[in-house]
Amino acid sequence: MKTLGILIAILTLFSASTAPNCITVRGRVVDADSGDPLIYCNVYLEGTEYVAQTDEDGTFLVRVPDSYNNSVLVAWSEGYDKFYMPLSKLNEEYVIIKLKETPIWIRNTEINSESQIPQGYAFTNRTIISLKRKSRFRIFF
Repeated sequence: MKTLGILIAILTLFSASTAPNCITVRGRVVDADSGDPLIYCNVYLEGTEYVAQTDEDGTFLVRVPDSYNNSVLVAWSEGYDKFYMPLSKLNEEYVIIKLKETPIWIRNTEINSESQIPQGYAFTNRTIISLKRKSRFRIFF
C-alpha cells in the first residue's frame, strides 16, 4: 500500500512537470449594438486548430499552449465583421468581444410569388423570419 502511494506521488510530479503551460482565454461574444449574446460564434487562434464555439449565453473558453502567445485571437459569426486581437494584448482573464453587424449583399436573386417558403418561415417586408428565431440575413432591394 505504501509503494502504491509513492508511485502515485511520483507519477503526479512527473505529469505536472511535463504538462505544457497553457493560456486560458475566457469570454463572451455580444452584438456591438444591442449587447445580445451571439450564439454559435466561432472563436479561434488564427492559423491553428484551437477553436471554440460560443454557447447560448455567448460565452466561450479556449486553452492554448504558451508557445502560441504571439498568435491572434479571432471571433467571427455569419453576418458580422471579424474581430482580431493578439493574445499578447489580452490583459484580462475575461474578455468581452463586441462584433459589429455587417449586411450580406445578395445579388441577382429573384423572389416571386410562386416560390415556396419552407414550413416554419414567414416572409415579411425584406426580412425572412423563422418562427424559432429571426435570421441575421437581410435581403436588400
